[in-house]
Amino acid sequence: MHTDMSLNKKRISLTINPAINNLLDDLSVSTNLSKSNLIEIAVSNFLDKKMETDAEFISTVEIEDVPSENEWLRIQSIIS
Repeated sequence: MHTDMSLNKKRISLTINPAINNLLDDLSVSTNLSKSNLIEIAVSNFLDKKMETDAEFISTVEIEDVPSENEWLRIQSIIS
């Protein structure tokens, strides 16, 4: 599930292992994509997969697993 990432881009600084950089260089040449584009796609795919696995986990939560309203109030008073 790859989405259009052309909007609202933000520049970041990234320090990576030289071996990974060499692999990115090779992949960049073979795919004709910039290294930043490859990293952007990889991070997007990772986050898509993370969202899928999180959603699968959340779908297994039973309503009995959720604290009652009184328990939530007690939790909120503790962390406030």
